[in-house]
Amino acid sequence: PNPTLIYIHGGGWTGGSKEGSILQLLPYMEMGWNVVNVGYRLARISQSPAAVEDCLCALRWVYRNAKEYNIDTSKLVVTGHSAGGHLALTTGTAPASAGLDRQCPGKEELKVAAVVNWYGITDVADLLEGPNIQTYAVTWLGARDDRKQAARRVSPLEWVRPGLPPILTIHGDADTVVPYSHAVRNHEALAKAGVPNQLLTIPG
Repeated sequence: PNPTLIYIHGGGWTGGSKEGSILQLLPYMEMGWNVVNVGYRLARISQSPAAVEDCLCALRWVYRNAKEYNIDTSKLVVTGHSAGGHLALTTGTAPASAGLDRQCPGKEELKVAAVVNWYGITDVADLLEGPNIQTYAVTWLGARDDRKQAARRVSPLEWVRPGLPPILTIHGDADTVVPYSHAVRNHEALAKAGVPNQLLTIPG
């Protein structure tokens, strides 16, 4: 069994595809890793929390098919860029109590060994209005009355607690699409909770 990367593509939950991410996966394959390349429902098909649900179901699929594909389930690393970073964080940190795996119920404990978050969103509600408003987030949540509550339900910042897997975040401090403050706030919350984590800032 080999260590396995679970890769989740970006695109603001509204675009992108797993097929467009193939080249991102080659370095891991060259190191002898397995790679699971995840597709998920975009906003035009189904709004939040569909993408989060699909990625958790992908993780459950990994557990259920580990033997067939020589996957070492003790060495799963989940990663992604932008919205994929957000989905990597939610996949790696969502508590069972969130109930976001109900589309694929099972008894496996869904856990990963580490998360590598490339400039992912950590506070979805922050992007729905105000100075950090982003069209992609508004599209993903839609016009529902409970959108702020729904946004908190899928925000990694809300799920920070002791015992999470180690998390590496890479984020540029001049990012105009995902605010750099999301990385800083998440890093500080994780540190306060005693979760091993590192923020690698790319200046400019």
